[in-house]
Amino acid sequence: MIEFRVGWAAGSNALFEGVSDWMPWDDEDASEAEVAQALTDFRGSLPIGLGIVLEASGFEWWSETRVVEQVS
Repeated sequence: MIEFRVGWAAGSNALFEGVSDWMPWDDEDASEAEVAQALTDFRGSLPIGLGIVLEASGFEWWSETRVVEQVS
């Protein structure tokens, strides 16, 4: 089974960072590469104002995946 989490950080007026809890990916047949690709694919557009805010804040984000062996 593949689990994933996302992390974030920014450092403009205030420095903050964090990561989500590990979450299971719904498709048990997916590979780590497929999960990582799905998490980072751009599937639409942000509102212009939100894009400006994110860029000005120094916001960055990333995803991580890991394989969890299931015990029968």
